[in-house]
Amino acid sequence: MSLSGVSRITGVPMMPLPDYYLFPGALVPLHIFEPRYRQMISDLLDTAGRLVVGTMRTQDAPSEYGPPVFAIAGLGEIASHRKLDDGRYLIWMLGLERVRVTEVDSDQPYRRVDAVVLPDDPGDEERNAELAPKLRAAVEKRLLPGIELSSDLGTGLLADILFQHLPLSADRKEWALAQRNITQRAETALTWLDDTVPETEAEAEA
Repeated sequence: MSLSGVSRITGVPMMPLPDYYLFPGALVPLHIFEPRYRQMISDLLDTAGRLVVGTMRTQDAPSEYGPPVFAIAGLGEIASHRKLDDGRYLIWMLGLERVRVTEVDSDQPYRRVDAVVLPDDPGDEERNAELAPKLRAAVEKRLLPGIELSSDLGTGLLADILFQHLPLSADRKEWALAQRNITQRAETALTWLDDTVPETEAEAEA
């Protein structure tokens, strides 16, 4: 799922979306209907199928390229696709890596960025081992029936998956996407979990 040995990708296509954060390990559906993004997907299907999903920052002034995006984004890969009769695409996107992006000129109607892969900082590995079972239990409660977690998921990825299942504010999502320290991500995910547990669930666990 990660890009072993890859530290930088140049000129990668970017899809900017409002209030959307692509975390590593996410497997999410996207409906592609705008003509420029239909072309992007068509072009990507002839390659490794990788693109950056950037989060629009509508509170900031537009740049020469369009609506600005958060500097940390998600690098993803098209896991599967279906082209509809009218040219739209239904795709499943798999999140691969956190990346820091710098926008560059594009010779296509869609935007492009240079992306620097941001590897995880392991933090306190002993503490990570303590937190992993709690993260796994919290994630498993939130999975759809029939979906099972792989037994070899690391603490950082479990934290990322839990972030995706919590109703977090934009500020918290930005923090989580930018945080490379695994221990801090894991501890914070569990803290925010406690903030969002419904009263009925909290009573059942008491």
